[in-house]
Amino acid sequence: MRKPVVGITSQVDEENARYWVRPSYCKSLDSLGIIPVVLPCVYGRDEAREILKRVDGVIFSGGVDVLPAIYGEETLPFCGKINRERDSFEIMLVDEVRRADIPAFGICRGIQVMNCALGGSLYQDISSQYDTEVVHGKGPLFEELRHTVTITDDTPLSAAVGEKVIRVNSCHHQAIKEPAACLKVSAVSEDGIIEGVYDPDMTFFAGVQWHPEGSFFIDENSRKVMGMFADAVKNCVSRKE
Repeated sequence: MRKPVVGITSQVDEENARYWVRPSYCKSLDSLGIIPVVLPCVYGRDEAREILKRVDGVIFSGGVDVLPAIYGEETLPFCGKINRERDSFEIMLVDEVRRADIPAFGICRGIQVMNCALGGSLYQDISSQYDTEVVHGKGPLFEELRHTVTITDDTPLSAAVGEKVIRVNSCHHQAIKEPAACLKVSAVSEDGIIEGVYDPDMTFFAGVQWHPEGSFFIDENSRKVMGMFADAVKNCVSRKE
């Protein structure tokens, strides 16, 4: 079987005029036998369709907040930085990924934009809108597994990890409030915040709120979560061949 190729959506650095991704996305995929390529937020729908003919999966990566207007809300003062270029590109890409039914995995912002693209909503700021003592915000980026999540039985995540409760890192201040109608919950944090979703009707369309790629080299469960996506990609390649 040929080596699969996975596209990773990029962050937009407006100050330095660049598109970029954290190396951990590329290094974790490479370790799993997958070739990573970065997808800048410059393509229209026609170009996106051509790209999806050439990749075997897509990761919607982490980054800035999603524009609240996308899920029908005004932007509140505690909402963070927004990039409309990236929002427009990724909302369109979610639609095209689903049309092509290729494996897609959302990480941190990625799970949020997937949910919003399908009609779900977000907490614009957990600490301001949700009563919790769990620290979800930024800290040591990936080195500290900060809290637990409980994994829902009989989901792709439970099959991959094989444990009911795991510890995860946490680098977000937003999270899913209402999941899109087509998405099922696969994990929740100890305070009830949704930390994982998937669509049972797609070949593989799932996301997690934490960063398994960031803790990939220090945590076995993170490797299992990334391996879940990698296996879905490889299975699709195998079926094509």
